[in-house]
Amino acid sequence: MIIACFLLFAVVQFEESQKSEEGFWRSLASALEGKYHVTNMEYMDVTQMSVSEQAYQKLPNRLKKAYRQLDEYVYKFYDNIDDIVIPKDDFQKVLSYYRADHPQAFWVSSAYRYQYDARTDNLSRATLSFSYPDPETRKEKRISRSKAEKMAREVQEKAELILSGITEEMTDYDKVLYLHDYLASTVAYDDTAPYQHTVYGALVEEKAVCDGYTSAMQYLLLQAGLDSQIAYGYDKADTSQQHVWNVVKIEDEYYHLDITWDLPPEGGTVPVYANFLLTTEQVEKRHKILSPIEGRQEEGKEDSIYPPIADCTDGSLNYYLQNGCYITDLSDDSVANILLKTNIALIEGEEQVQFLFESSYDLNRFLNEVEENVPRVARAFPYSCEQYDTSMITYVEDNILVLQFRYH
Repeated sequence: MIIACFLLFAVVQFEESQKSEEGFWRSLASALEGKYHVTNMEYMDVTQMSVSEQAYQKLPNRLKKAYRQLDEYVYKFYDNIDDIVIPKDDFQKVLSYYRADHPQAFWVSSAYRYQYDARTDNLSRATLSFSYPDPETRKEKRISRSKAEKMAREVQEKAELILSGITEEMTDYDKVLYLHDYLASTVAYDDTAPYQHTVYGALVEEKAVCDGYTSAMQYLLLQAGLDSQIAYGYDKADTSQQHVWNVVKIEDEYYHLDITWDLPPEGGTVPVYANFLLTTEQVEKRHKILSPIEGRQEEGKEDSIYPPIADCTDGSLNYYLQNGCYITDLSDDSVANILLKTNIALIEGEEQVQFLFESSYDLNRFLNEVEENVPRVARAFPYSCEQYDTSMITYVEDNILVLQFRYH
């Protein structure tokens, strides 16, 4: 089975100007992979905007035709598949790879039914589920073709509004930061929302869970011209629930990015950056990564249903490093830097300022010095006063300190 928290990808849409090009590529794919044809039904009235072929390129050649066939079924909104001839266990892999490439097809549920030929073990029929989980009845509720088309247009309209905030002067780093901050500060984590797992839930309803955040980020990154992959895994402290997040390419390097775990602290609107542009090594401290990692020989992942992801090795774009808020020790100079940046934030009316400590020991030392009014800290620390209240929020597992201000 495909676990329900996994992201549903791809609200695709075909403009008239793109149909001829789409037909060319489909014809080319057909010539290379073998003839196939699904039905005489028309394609959905949607515009294909955010599609990647990274996962497709990594599929075994024997499954690429099935991927193309699935694509036609999805965008013709036809749920009964009877002409994909592959081993039944491979269909889950094809569907997983397909969704990782298509952050638009929110109407394709993670669930499906199938029948197979017991003599050959090949798939004889699969039934896709164009539905979403109804939070009231806890049952799958079917989405009609016309509703899916309308919702797809709403998604793209909202995406265009968000992307209008990207300027020509922005670097790729700036674009990723902007999209991260927008989603983290705008989309509420809500596991009761009907479209919580989808790009529609995140962008239009502004309510989502991990796969909703991930599919929305993927959708926006692709339209911003940035490569993005999907990582699957789970938190080592809670193995009962699976998790998904993004892997984004900036310049020539890939980085992990997890919006779900960077949501603003309670009472705030500014996200944290604990999971912004991390290395694989940093992510593996807290997560078990289920996706195969390119370049590694990993036992048990040879037949994984998840697309491979890049091994992220560059740590130079860490947010705290970039902003001079990475504390390697608690020297007098480091304390002075913390106090300087904190007071600048106050003067400029900022909501908060954040610091990443290299060690939990130094983080706790600093907190103790604040509480005990140690002179080198007390002389300039912004303790609560008539003008503002200061809250200290710590992310213990990440060694992050957030100083949050509420102005009177």
